[in-house]
Amino acid sequence: MPFLLRRIVFERWDPAVTELDSPLPSDPLADLVTKRGNLSLWLVTDDRLNLDQVITAVAANAGVVSNVPFVMIQHSLLEEHGFRIVESRGNTPLSEAANEHRDVVGLDAARLVDLAELFRRHGEFAEYSEARVRQLLAQAVNGRRLRRQDLKPDVQTHLERRALI
Repeated sequence: MPFLLRRIVFERWDPAVTELDSPLPSDPLADLVTKRGNLSLWLVTDDRLNLDQVITAVAANAGVVSNVPFVMIQHSLLEEHGFRIVESRGNTPLSEAANEHRDVVGLDAARLVDLAELFRRHGEFAEYSEARVRQLLAQAVNGRRLRRQDLKPDVQTHLERRALI
């Protein structure tokens, strides 16, 4: 079964994940900002062979090069809980990954809390280091899968100063 990935900030989730018997704190909701009731996620294949590409797509849209913490959850689990997931073109300069984007649509505040609770209880929390993210971005630029000018200026400068691109 494929997974759905969302970039997060670990510090917001730490007490929520370590204290499962307590109510969900409000901080994790800051990582689940919606637009018109839709939450942006990325599809990761069940064999995870596209995970590097998804992380590259996420990092390519960032304003700085940094670590990428994330949570992944099984796609089917969200469907089982009545969440509607649709394909949508991802906002990333890594065009080859844009089709790996999904939206959870039709969310209201209560359903967003339900979704956060599913992430909390069933999500797999992990992180790509800044060094790995830097390497992935440089590989994408040097392999001509990502145009350097499509990166934000600080990301370009970061990679150039390290003579990676």
